[in-house]
Amino acid sequence: MNQASIPSKIPFTPTSTYESFKPQPWLPIEEYPDPLLYPELPSKPRSPNFSENYTLSTHIVPAAYPRFTPETPLPEIHPFTGNSTERMTQISELAENILRKRYAHDERELVGERDQKIYWHCINRYARKEPSGTGITLFLAHASGFPKETWEATLRTLSASAAGPLIEEIWAWEAIQHGDSALLNARTLGGMYDWADNARDIVNFLLNYMPDELCASLPTGLPRVPAAVSKAREKRGFLKRTLVAVGHSFGGATSALAALNFPNLFSSLILVDPMITPPAKPDVLSQTPSLLSSISRRDKWSSREEAKSMFQKSPFFSRWHPDILDLYVAFGLADDPAGGVRLKTSGLQEALVYANSRRRVPGEVWQDIEKLDPRITLRWAGPGETGLGISVPGSFAVLAWRRPVNASNILIEGAGHLVVQEQPVKLADEIATFLLHEYGSGGSMFKSLL
Repeated sequence: MNQASIPSKIPFTPTSTYESFKPQPWLPIEEYPDPLLYPELPSKPRSPNFSENYTLSTHIVPAAYPRFTPETPLPEIHPFTGNSTERMTQISELAENILRKRYAHDERELVGERDQKIYWHCINRYARKEPSGTGITLFLAHASGFPKETWEATLRTLSASAAGPLIEEIWAWEAIQHGDSALLNARTLGGMYDWADNARDIVNFLLNYMPDELCASLPTGLPRVPAAVSKAREKRGFLKRTLVAVGHSFGGATSALAALNFPNLFSSLILVDPMITPPAKPDVLSQTPSLLSSISRRDKWSSREEAKSMFQKSPFFSRWHPDILDLYVAFGLADDPAGGVRLKTSGLQEALVYANSRRRVPGEVWQDIEKLDPRITLRWAGPGETGLGISVPGSFAVLAWRRPVNASNILIEGAGHLVVQEQPVKLADEIATFLLHEYGSGGSMFKSLL
């Protein structure tokens, strides 16, 4: 590790008083009681479109078992009858019911056995054709509503940078209700989701399914590593990998939660405007609008061309880098058996992700991030556009100093909360700067072992 800290953009900002609370305990990950039959890939294999120096393969792994939440039926959305007022009333009631049930779960008022269904993850693996021997592995965790492929605009610039040769392998994660993972789980997704399960799913993959080292080829369905290997990773980390996790928003909060509970797996964390916020009491009124927006969103079009044309006319998409919009159209949509195309991540499933209260994972990580193993280098990347971050203005500045040891921060100019979508090139430049500082000449190639 380089001894001199990388410079920070935001000066020290102290934390104001907040109401602390007892986080919910980590739920241990168990092996599935029965043998697993892996599904087939839902999308055709392809070559990476960002660099000739990498190969691309897509893999399937099971999710953590059991789930944190009880098995909950999927809420029913009634067909639109043509009455807009009636439709909005129905959606508002649905959103409020989702939130109230979610809050009841957080307060341990909801009874029922934990969900024991089998869920699957699709993960993209980008492997360098000519490894440099650094062992550096990037793990990328997306924000709510975005498929794993939207990272490829950032990877294009990053792979061509001076830091590119340092990166031997990249794994782009996808949560169970997103992208191709959502297609695999279409018949099993239920009506409640806890962010802690995404953290548990990440840990399950890193502990039990990530291969020991870079391999030329891997099976589509990754086999579980021996129990002794998993135990060794938990105690000492990876022997032949240096893991750098990059998490955006939801992916940032859940990656941080994973690192808090299993620090030896991680060498560094780059958290991109993560959804880590001061603990707050459940508030249906403040959270309902985001759920309404997701549930009422249009999710079907006659073609990808029509979908892209409509996206280009939307203020929401207007800030996006054009390459990101192309990736979203290509990989965020699936052919609909009824004709046309539809979103892989449904509006309802996105709403169920948004329904997590700020007193749960976002607040827990805010409270506990100061306890993160000081060995793990922490880099905060926030929005450069004032007032367009995930929380109230100024909160990122406080967050960036919640754990001052071995940490630094940067603001991505021209970006709001959707840094990956709006400024992928600038984000790539900052990741490259960080990697060169931490792992370039004079840095440690295997910092996770120190």
